[in-house]
Amino acid sequence: MTSRRDRAPSDHASVAGGTATATTRVALTTLVVALAIALRLAGIRQGLPSFDEEAAPFRWALQMWAHRGGHIDWDPPRFIYPTLTLYLHLLLQQLHLLFGQAVGLFGPAADYHLAVRIDPTPMVLLARLLGIAADAISVILVARIGERMRPGAGLLAALLMACSPILIGTSRMIYTDPIMLVFSLAALDRMLTHRAESSWRGVLPMAVFAGLAIGSKYTAAVLVLPLAFTLSHVHGVRGALQRLPVMLASMLATFLATSPYVLVDRERFWRDVRFDQTLAREGLLGATSGPSGFATLTTLATDLGLAVTILAVAGLTLAITRERRSRTWPTLALFAVAFVAPVLASPLRFERYLVPVIPAAALLAALALFAAAERLPTARRRLGIALAVLVCAVPAVFAGGRASASAETSSQAEAKAWCVDHISVDNIVVTESYGPELRSHRDATSEDASELSRSASATMQERARARRWWRSVRLPGLVAGHCNVVLVSRDGARREAMVFQHASDFASVVYDPRLLAGADFVITSSAVRGRFEADPVRYARPCAFYARLDSVALVVARFPSRAGVSGPAITVYALDAAARARIAGTPLGPWWWTEHIPEEYRRTATQFLAPGTNAAAPDADTTAFAWRLGLASLYREQLQPLSEELAWNLIDVDRSALAGQLMAATLRIQPASAWACLLGVEAAQLTGDWPGVLDAYDRHAAVVDPRSIDPAVAAIARQARTHLSQSRPRRH
Repeated sequence: MTSRRDRAPSDHASVAGGTATATTRVALTTLVVALAIALRLAGIRQGLPSFDEEAAPFRWALQMWAHRGGHIDWDPPRFIYPTLTLYLHLLLQQLHLLFGQAVGLFGPAADYHLAVRIDPTPMVLLARLLGIAADAISVILVARIGERMRPGAGLLAALLMACSPILIGTSRMIYTDPIMLVFSLAALDRMLTHRAESSWRGVLPMAVFAGLAIGSKYTAAVLVLPLAFTLSHVHGVRGALQRLPVMLASMLATFLATSPYVLVDRERFWRDVRFDQTLAREGLLGATSGPSGFATLTTLATDLGLAVTILAVAGLTLAITRERRSRTWPTLALFAVAFVAPVLASPLRFERYLVPVIPAAALLAALALFAAAERLPTARRRLGIALAVLVCAVPAVFAGGRASASAETSSQAEAKAWCVDHISVDNIVVTESYGPELRSHRDATSEDASELSRSASATMQERARARRWWRSVRLPGLVAGHCNVVLVSRDGARREAMVFQHASDFASVVYDPRLLAGADFVITSSAVRGRFEADPVRYARPCAFYARLDSVALVVARFPSRAGVSGPAITVYALDAAARARIAGTPLGPWWWTEHIPEEYRRTATQFLAPGTNAAAPDADTTAFAWRLGLASLYREQLQPLSEELAWNLIDVDRSALAGQLMAATLRIQPASAWACLLGVEAAQLTGDWPGVLDAYDRHAAVVDPRSIDPAVAAIARQARTHLSQSRPRRH
């Protein structure tokens, strides 16, 4: 039997004392949707043509067809997110390519990828439009859901959602959340309209939309809770148990249809899902502050405004108390709680995680307002509703307007523009993550030589080669999870060993001021620095790094986040020759990067790789340090790219001493690296270190086929042997 509160809109004869007609409601909904689109379009060009944001769905979709001839590899590069949103962006890119080829903008498929590198504005605008379109549909769904529950409530909730600063800000980035929201609200709409019937027609749409939401972002799996509640309320416990397996199977089938490679590449899928779980549990850079709880609720309340927040809490209370026998109110409340609970439990504090909560909170607030209006005398009801709506809507519209007009650019874009004007090609720049995206010397060389670039048209290749590049290197960082290596003993046995319990503690290795001894500029970002300085005991080494930088370097530019500028605060330091000499300290030894490896790892690795030896006592040959050799993969993945690129740039600007130190360390742990051998030999030659030339050459030659060695390197080695033999005193 259908309760009074679950009737169709036609059964609510005069809830608001003269409700708008259906035509009027459609017109008002159209105006609200137009407002939502306008508020989002106003900031769609934020930061462009500089494009520093993560934009994972967009970038990963590009990677899926960044091959000669535009061949598409449907297996995604990551499973951090499901692949439905990636495929949507891939579809947009393919349509854009076809259109561009038809009108002469692009030639081969490779032209598109080079065009993204040259100026990503058209591609990014198209990708952002996808999110804006998703928001527009979500506003329509919220209006539809609310109007069905209580006429007038849907329009107010849609207006609140249209003006949400968080939703407006999210629309300027390229995330999976808006796509997930559309399908989640569609699933909620189907839940609220589901009626008891013998057929499965009502169950399958709910399951399919929920599966599409999960295919957009894994967190939508919480929809199982309101879905199960809907089945039990409509069909009873027994009927729900009969239908639940079909519903779950339909959800799973829909998810797999949109992310089919989770079955093909299961190992990588589970690895990435475990990383997601670790990230949600520990936060970025090993957050130790515990669940976000109050901070997240405060952010949500700020977005909604005081009046709407109070009404949303009242609506949630009504759903639990007076409206508990209704199906629609508790379903909506459970939808909101299901999405907000994981966010409160996680230390992560990203505003976009509240995207699915805001529409539900707006609906609960609007329903509470109209429920309260029903208690007013009929003569005062219309005036009461009008005043209450104004109290809620006016602050929301002003907040939406401010959000729309703000953040026209980013601190990264400002910093990059400064770098264009003030940093020359002969300056070496060391940057942190979340700073400006500076195209490095290695990036420029590898891109120009890549098969993809060579398959582009000659005109596009010429434009791509003309792009600015810097002698920039980025300090590597691990943001979440454990830092482990796989140890392999002499008899082939394997064992995983933990180097750092929290991956972010790897910063104690790489934040070494001696790496700055050859730098002209250093760029820090509050997104990283702020996290380290919030826990100075745990992150003592990075904090000492910043303190050393502050004491010897000159701050030449700051780019804070402020009105009209989003992003982290970025600081640019300059180091002259005197500052570099002061910051250098002692030279980098051949094992400089192992100085702060935890003792627990050293003991574990030594016992497994060289039982019976002492982890603290070296053998005659330092390369025989078992625990150090066990770190070869960590060095190769995290430190070798930094060391080699920094050494390459140092040699080019005639600062070869530090380059030689870096390559001496690399050849201890990665002697097969031809690039390290070349750089090490060249750096030693330029400093007149002939024994260093032979040390670099001999370490490399001992592990590779001599015929594969660069002839130029072999010639320098012969020159070194001749020089050393001639410089030896002769016996008489």
